[in-house]
Amino acid sequence: MREKNKFIKRVVSLSAAALCMLTSLKAAPTTQLTADAADYMTAFEITENMKIGWNLGNTLDSHGGFATGLATETSWGNPKTTKAMIDAVKAKGFNTVRIPTTWYNHLDGDNNVDPQWMARVKEVVDYGISNDMYVILNLHHEDWIDRGDLGTAYDQMKPRFIKLWTQIADTFKDYDQHLIFEAMNEPRAKGTSHEWWGPQQNEVDTINKLDADFVQLIRSSSSENNKNRLLMVPGYCASADSTIYTRINVPNDELVAVSIHAYVPYDFTMNTAVGDHSTFTDQYKSSLLGTLNGLKSTFIDRGVPVVIGEMGTSNFNNTEARVQWSDTYITRAKEIGIPCVLWDNNVVSSSQSAGECHGYLNRSSCTWYSVSEPVVNKMIEVINNDSILWAGKPKTTTTSTTSTSTTSTTTTTAVTPITTTVTQQTVTPLPTGSGMMVSGQQILDANGNPFVMRGINVAHAWYKNNTEQSIKAAAAKGTNTIRVVCADGAKWDKTSAAELEQIIGWCRENKQICILEAHDATGSDNIADIVKAAEYWCEMKDILNKNKDVVILNIANEWYGQWNSGTWAEGAKSAIKTARDGGIENMIMIDSAGWGQYPKSIGEKGAEVFASDPLKNTVFSAHLYEYAGGNAQQVKENLDSALSCGAPVIVGEFGYKHTDGDVDEAAIMSYCAEKNMGYLAWSWKGNSGGVEYLDLSNDWDGNSLTEWGQIFFGEIAGKASPATNYSGSQPVEKPVYGDTNCDGTVELADAILIMQALANPDKYGTSGSDSNHLTEKGRTNGDCDTSVKGLTSNDALAIQLFLLHSISSLPTSL
Repeated sequence: MREKNKFIKRVVSLSAAALCMLTSLKAAPTTQLTADAADYMTAFEITENMKIGWNLGNTLDSHGGFATGLATETSWGNPKTTKAMIDAVKAKGFNTVRIPTTWYNHLDGDNNVDPQWMARVKEVVDYGISNDMYVILNLHHEDWIDRGDLGTAYDQMKPRFIKLWTQIADTFKDYDQHLIFEAMNEPRAKGTSHEWWGPQQNEVDTINKLDADFVQLIRSSSSENNKNRLLMVPGYCASADSTIYTRINVPNDELVAVSIHAYVPYDFTMNTAVGDHSTFTDQYKSSLLGTLNGLKSTFIDRGVPVVIGEMGTSNFNNTEARVQWSDTYITRAKEIGIPCVLWDNNVVSSSQSAGECHGYLNRSSCTWYSVSEPVVNKMIEVINNDSILWAGKPKTTTTSTTSTSTTSTTTTTAVTPITTTVTQQTVTPLPTGSGMMVSGQQILDANGNPFVMRGINVAHAWYKNNTEQSIKAAAAKGTNTIRVVCADGAKWDKTSAAELEQIIGWCRENKQICILEAHDATGSDNIADIVKAAEYWCEMKDILNKNKDVVILNIANEWYGQWNSGTWAEGAKSAIKTARDGGIENMIMIDSAGWGQYPKSIGEKGAEVFASDPLKNTVFSAHLYEYAGGNAQQVKENLDSALSCGAPVIVGEFGYKHTDGDVDEAAIMSYCAEKNMGYLAWSWKGNSGGVEYLDLSNDWDGNSLTEWGQIFFGEIAGKASPATNYSGSQPVEKPVYGDTNCDGTVELADAILIMQALANPDKYGTSGSDSNHLTEKGRTNGDCDTSVKGLTSNDALAIQLFLLHSISSLPTSL
């Protein structure tokens, strides 16, 4: 952990070896590096230093009613904010304070902020800054942002948005990195039926454009502090739902964090329709961990920081359960490196709004409410527990001074000598161009692009002579995925290696993702049967691995017939371990318990099963027939439960009716579309035993569709996009910043090559005569100073600073 001050210049000298190498160039060597840029913290250093935070809720964000001017601060019943309040928050152990602030009711006709209001906001910000705290300032409850016509109002909103943030940025231009700007609070289509769920694409687009405008505006400031300020950007309603936050276009900026609000799991934290909140159940815990793990895999693992700007659990007179919740929440958030900011509205009980009782600090006495203090104490205990590592790394020692609005914490850092070769310490991007991968609750194709399945099931194990024509016919009707019934030999003839090669080849020819499943263990409750299926697939690992760009391994169809999750999870974990130990590298799919019709088993134990996969590349499948998909409410409840695991979920089988009742196929397809989930209809042809109506086609070539086939293919027509590795688009190769000579490491030779290319382009430029001249890829990698586009001596300087550990990552801005 390093805290840096732009006002302190650190002068570092190159090693003698580096000097000798640089002095051989025609360009004048740099003998000293003045590291002004290195005095700023990185985004991840800031979020680590934020630790844990507290919200000054229902105060400066108060609006509506008859109050005007400065009187709005107390119009929702809270006392005027005092420094003593913030002192009490700091003394408790919080290191961050978020100050939700509403501005629209303090603007004149030209969108100028009332000077008195700006001065009051500044005064409250200073309460935190003077305590050496990190302070988050935002736009909150802006009725001109939260509006029903959000999707079409961008052009109307932008001028006010820009003018307001211009004034805020100018007012706080001298504040160092302890002050953080948050673009918006929970931007959403207020008053619509989808206000909190299922945003329209144009609404998502509006928010993404405002986020981009916000970052561009702050970075264009003449203030160096604003250029290096951490900026938080939300998605639609700042949702913690992966189907929403995966649609955020995170601006390409080193100091941007995603803003998430996560009152999760909702049934425990706020849902008044739930009668009993006295127990923080294993299911609640699994759901919570699934949410946090989803944020990790979607953002943290890809080099994007996250700040949970609001979180909390209402007081239902369940202090002990809330303590258990806070222990789980903050422990996992700390382990993955996400600072959390507790929402506090100073309401400790309410008969009318029982789900909104988020009172912790008694602001009148500056003491902590007895029913909530244990919850806070547990949070602080976890943060101060050195055995729980922040983002999995040990704490480093810093020496600091107290920060003010114009000065910042300073640190003395030893300079490490340059070594011969230093591997760049940046987050490894998700591998593209190799296999299908999980990202949050998305399935990514082999090019790293989101892939949503729309497909069918084909019964190869029973109709081997019709598999090719079935795949071809289904593809012609518009599918992008085929799930193929195979056999491991326990009940039906083992599907041979040669057959698998053919099946996969036919899927490739028809641009289909191929899901292979072994059907023999269907309905079995014996763990040995699913392990046997996994062992069969291990025999076929070479075929599977070389086709991992198009093949997903559904280890065993509908293994485990009981409607509970404990044994199901143990069996699934055993099968995954067998497959991975056997060398299988493909994405794995696991069907839910209850013959596939108990999706809640995924919600209850899915996160645990997913975590058991060392490649973290497992997805889940629910089969929705009469017991799991009989009506719209049942569909929603089951899929929501499954999605709470935090990993991707698809509907691997469904029909339009079944033996013991109707199936609401329209609700299944509609809700999957809303949640960006894949679905696969059962099945092309060959059903018997009274369920012949589940055939999609009357003939193997698809010339005559059944009633079910007409419904299904009518719905997916034109909507099933093939995996982009089939469409001809190529994966985008991300630069390895600093690796100018493209040898896989960042070392002094990379800086030297830049200087050589600049000084003698005929020999070392991209068309140079020397065999080790700069390449186009090397030029892209070497352009690691973002303040100037193109290769300059500053790029060589940035590499040297990185090697000296004066900056923690590349690219950077000097």
